[in-house]
Amino acid sequence: MTVTNLQIIECLADLGFSEREAKVYVALLNKRHASATDLQKISGVPQSKIYEIIGSLVRRGYCLERKVGRKRSFGIID
Repeated sequence: MTVTNLQIIECLADLGFSEREAKVYVALLNKRHASATDLQKISGVPQSKIYEIIGSLVRRGYCLERKVGRKRSFGIID
């Protein structure tokens, strides 16, 4: 049985994720490590909201922020 991204988003919503949080988290699951720009493009979350959503996921412990110089990337916690 193959689980679709939509099914994962629905399950995450049942666990208390907002729709946008779930979309960004699924993008991270598919990409593993990504910039905010990559996550915005993959998830479809508006650019004006992406850092707010990522910040929420980081604060809640669902993903990590990595900084290399001025560049930031985000990844799931293994």
